Amino acid sequence: MLFTLKTLLLSSAILTQDDMALQAKVNTLLSQNRVQTLHDEKRDKAAKLVSQSSYASVIEHNEDLGLELLQEACNLEYGRACWYYAYETLEEADISHAQAVLQKSCFSPVADKYNGESCTYLGIMVSNNKADIVESEQELYNRACNLGDGWGCYRLAKDFVIDEDIEKAKEIEEKALSILLQDCSKSEAASCYFAGSMYAERGSEDDIVKAHEFYKKGCNLGDGVSCYELQMNKHE
Repeated sequence: MLFTLKTLLLSSAILTQDDMALQAKVNTLLSQNRVQTLHDEKRDKAAKLVSQSSYASVIEHNEDLGLELLQEACNLEYGRACWYYAYETLEEADISHAQAVLQKSCFSPVADKYNGESCTYLGIMVSNNKADIVESEQELYNRACNLGDGWGCYRLAKDFVIDEDIEKAKEIEEKALSILLQDCSKSEAASCYFAGSMYAERGSEDDIVKAHEFYKKGCNLGDGVSCYELQMNKHE
């Protein structure tokens, strides 16, 4: 989706500190030069399955299909999908699996922004009292934001920083929106939805128009929640 070449095979060997540092540099270089890795392809497929799941559940009212699609995405070790699936089933085994997948990704020694998304959803699990880990919700959102996850930055600002420093919270919110807008421009449906939600929350007439635009883009990319917001908040 975001890159043009498909050249990197990731080794499953245990990395030394030097190896990890080198791999981190390689990942950064690949990202800067728009190289698609096998890991990226797997994640992109899983993210699309999550969008399809939301469309099946929210728009088509086919909850069984929605769950099947989430499970398929979770089987690709996509943490967000595993958490959504566990949230629906409330089965202890599914909750434990979601935590394990998210932890492994969040604390990867070569973490990038997509690992940051895992930190965000691990934080959300903590906020729902569904994760048994030592890290706090705030620590997880902070790590997510530092790794470049827009929704993690938003949760950090709105759930924690705003109580301590309003100006700092506004600064982090702007960072969150900037990341989400950039990701939406790369056809990441969930980011379009989150960007729309941030504009909708601001509430001015201009912001409501922008929210509609991003919900529409998210819906066109197949995101069911974006389509639902369009139906509920029609703007001519």
